[in-house]
Amino acid sequence: MKTKTTWRTRIGNIRLKHKFYLILLFVVFSISIGAIVSYQFMLKNYNRMIYAKTAENLTALSSKINDNLQTIQDTSGLIAVSSGIQDHLSVINDPNSSRMDYLNSRQAVIRYFTANFSSNPYIMEISIQAKDGTVITFGRDSSPESRSVQKTMNDVLRENRGGTNWISTGRSDSSILCIRAIRKVKNLSLKNIGLLAIRVDLEKMVSDARESMGESRDTELFIQAGSAAIYPVSSPSGKELGNLPPVEGPYQIVNFGGNRKFVVRSSLGNLHWTCISLTNYNQIFRSLVFSNILFIAIVVIIAFAAIFVSNYIVRKILRHINILIEKLNDFKNDSAPPKKAEYDYSNRMDELGAMHRGFDNMANRINQLIQENYVKQLLIKDTQLKILEQQINPHFLFNTLESINWMAKVKKEDQISVMTESLGSMLRYTVNEKADVVPISKELDVVQSYMAIQQIRFDDRLRFTEEVDPALLSVSVPKMCVQPLLENAIQYSVEKNVDGCSVDLSVFREGKTVAIRIQNEGSRIDTDILNKMETKKTGRKGSGIGLANINRRIQLIFGSQYGLFFQNRDNLAIVTIRVPVAAAKGGSECCD
Repeated sequence: MKTKTTWRTRIGNIRLKHKFYLILLFVVFSISIGAIVSYQFMLKNYNRMIYAKTAENLTALSSKINDNLQTIQDTSGLIAVSSGIQDHLSVINDPNSSRMDYLNSRQAVIRYFTANFSSNPYIMEISIQAKDGTVITFGRDSSPESRSVQKTMNDVLRENRGGTNWISTGRSDSSILCIRAIRKVKNLSLKNIGLLAIRVDLEKMVSDARESMGESRDTELFIQAGSAAIYPVSSPSGKELGNLPPVEGPYQIVNFGGNRKFVVRSSLGNLHWTCISLTNYNQIFRSLVFSNILFIAIVVIIAFAAIFVSNYIVRKILRHINILIEKLNDFKNDSAPPKKAEYDYSNRMDELGAMHRGFDNMANRINQLIQENYVKQLLIKDTQLKILEQQINPHFLFNTLESINWMAKVKKEDQISVMTESLGSMLRYTVNEKADVVPISKELDVVQSYMAIQQIRFDDRLRFTEEVDPALLSVSVPKMCVQPLLENAIQYSVEKNVDGCSVDLSVFREGKTVAIRIQNEGSRIDTDILNKMETKKTGRKGSGIGLANINRRIQLIFGSQYGLFFQNRDNLAIVTIRVPVAAAKGGSECCD
């Protein structure tokens, strides 16, 4: 029958050298894949770390700028509700005011600005446009605003817009205007009496904020209102910010201005402006690419080095294993002492040295035992067998018994005839039966022959009964295991008892066990006799060795839970043989 070859069988049949190489390749491949995955994971984490750091700096920077802008906005509110400013604007807006009062009010407004706001580093200019068109200006840069900015300021004044308005001046200095309508507070009329405009130096504000936070100048910062550039106005990159792709995450890496940029956005307070940080990613990317190439090169070099070194080690190991295989083959073929290897393993302390030394010692010991014991014993046995063959030829013995039996029948000596036939049957069984185990039926045939001789010998002194379950006749038992027990029972009961006694044989089933029980009167048996036989403490002569032999054979064939069991009960010595029911001829349970 052809055996189906499985993948495990195929792998098991691969040569040891190839198995080593497969393991090595698997390890190198696993390490390489793990290293590449780890590198990619590290790269993503590195980008996240850049984003986290940039976002943290950008948030802090925008918060600082927003605080400064809020201070300017609060300043505009203080100016707008100042009672002095309100009174002077009322004088300036009053057409009935004298020229002197008009000039005095203008000067008072300028003095107010000088006294209160000249120290603010971010206020470039403060201007108030009265309702009649008069403009009062204070600051280090009093150049007029562009027409578009003036139009926005006039629209705020004309439309009477409330609150603060921030607009870009469009100047190259990236300054911005904080515009607020000045309303008359007196009597809560809230009449529009002028427009306040504070021009803020956003460039300096951003520069100071970045310097205070120690931010790298390599990072570009932009402020936008929608798609319009607020800061810096004149930067080419600022004009291209409107072309950035939509945000797909907390950060982006985009081609911007011909370079790869790491982009992070943040909201600027309540102004609805956006702070955008652009970090040059080319240098970082080049560094990462170089690291990636270097990493892959190192992995490849290490892999090749590992393969080269492992190949050298594997070849060295297999060399010693092949030497051991050669020694095994040599020993198997001729059982000669192992050849002395080219390599000296006597001082090698690893597993290979231990294997070689162990094999050499074992082979030498086996050869020594063969020479000292096996060969000698074979010679002795051979001599003994030849002597026995010369003294007792089975065919000669059987023919002699047949002749005695024929003469007994002729002379009407029935008892001699029965004894001769019984003895012949026993001898044929012992000589011709080669099997180690036989059915109970065959053992019982030998028992019948043996008991026929013994009953003629002892006459009425021996009373023998036999009770056998026919269903158990096919159960297997060791050859010649029942007759020695009957012989033992007769020897210790009938032979030593003038009045005679009974010997009973019964075969029955106990669950999954078959019991062959032999019990006799007039004697007792030591229930611990087998242990004493093993330790040689018993004083019994004769069949004791037979009992130990029978017990050992049963246990070797069927297992340690089976064998001989002894007990004494009501002047009866009982010996029981226990074997499994499953030991029926053919291997199936005979009685199921």
